[in-house]
Amino acid sequence: MTGRGILALALLLAGPARGHGPFHAQIGAASERVARQPGDARALVARGELYRQHGDFDRALADFAAAARALPPADVDLLEGATLIDAGRAHQALVHLHRHLSRHPDSAAGYLERARAHEAIAAREAAADDYQRGLALLPRPTVEQCLRRSRLQLAAGRPEAALGGLDEAIAQLGPLPELERPAIALEMEARRWEQALARLKALPPSTRASLAAVEKQARRQVNAASRPAAGGSSRSRGR
Repeated sequence: MTGRGILALALLLAGPARGHGPFHAQIGAASERVARQPGDARALVARGELYRQHGDFDRALADFAAAARALPPADVDLLEGATLIDAGRAHQALVHLHRHLSRHPDSAAGYLERARAHEAIAAREAAADDYQRGLALLPRPTVEQCLRRSRLQLAAGRPEAALGGLDEAIAQLGPLPELERPAIALEMEARRWEQALARLKALPPSTRASLAAVEKQARRQVNAASRPAAGGSSRSRGR
């Protein structure tokens, strides 16, 4: 991938955080650079990204399209896809993201953005699949990314995959309370009381104390399961 492509990936992975200084001053400086370097793809991509972050999607798309026509052209399908999702045009975004991934099959950002597009059109299984592929390509996903993967798996009706993803995250990032809490909730929902208790016992004391009611419920269920049925006890006494 070219330097411009790496820049685009870095911008997307960093998220839509705004730059320093007033937006109009940033745009003014970016426009001056475009005027000084007409047809320069890097200048157009930089200004387009500022427009995207500010929510001026039409101008962002115009700059990205101009960058794609520059010599040499910029690879802007990823940025165009992200911008179209932000603009509420997820179906159009998919065209660009499919093309980006056909050229860059190891693009983590490409899969994560395509997952976002699929989610926007309620293609829940496709969203979960793409997000899983994207996270697998990251050296160390964040806690929030791991939680998002779990939420997408649940939306796709895959609670076991959601729990498996949380366990994978715990193996990578450690037994963080932010990851263990939803894992415990999934164990409880599946009525796996002993597994839920085991997870609770592994939590730091302060976190475990905040889940005292959950632990009490799990213990009650484990105790109930270990007691013989009432009918069976009566028959034993009769004999």
